[in-house]
Amino acid sequence: MYAIVLTHQARLPFAQLVLSSYDEHWPDSGLVFRIPFNTERPLLRSGHPVEYIETRPQIKHTMSALLARIADDEFVYWCTDDRYLAEVHDLAELRSFVQIVDGATEFDSLRLVNHTPRTLGRRKRIHEHRAILARGFWHHQFIRAGILREIFVDVDADDYPIFEPHRALLAGDHVHRAFSTTRSLVRFGEPTIGPDITANGVIDGLRYGIALPDGYGRSALWQYFPPRRDLWSRLRRV
Repeated sequence: MYAIVLTHQARLPFAQLVLSSYDEHWPDSGLVFRIPFNTERPLLRSGHPVEYIETRPQIKHTMSALLARIADDEFVYWCTDDRYLAEVHDLAELRSFVQIVDGATEFDSLRLVNHTPRTLGRRKRIHEHRAILARGFWHHQFIRAGILREIFVDVDADDYPIFEPHRALLAGDHVHRAFSTTRSLVRFGEPTIGPDITANGVIDGLRYGIALPDGYGRSALWQYFPPRRDLWSRLRRV
């Protein structure tokens, strides 16, 4: 299965953070990561197969190139550089969902974090995503290539800011059958917030030996999703 990594030349160190986190926490994922570049072809460290895709810098053209030769009904792993894998709660369960997704007909996307947990009376391993579609969309997840193509490629504008697809999701412009796992199987980290690199982005970047890009401030915020109970103790140590 292809992992579609939305990034660009200046943020390639964060793409490296994505790759390193999957090497650590899910080394046998079977994912083939597609990484775009605009000028100089990168060579990132990865235990996973990586395909480097040359593309124009605009988001529309980047996503078009990353999704090339993938059928609309085929599942891919949506994998932006603004999240990375911080922890896997149940690796065996996560592996089993790869098989479920492969032949799925009841949903178009499967999110690995449950934003609206409710266990009373629930016996199924997955359930319909009850929050708005924009919530959790940027988290890594399984999704049909055609949904990403509709959101990012099949639009009139040739160039648009990154918040435009989010606005369209908030407005209900891209309806699809989104499901979530009943239990959150993973925890994602967010390496940047606006112009700042988060505390966990700095710490995990250093832990993986990644030279983070210049031009970012340093934030004391610790961005893991969902938030950990020991958030305040972690903040005091930053």
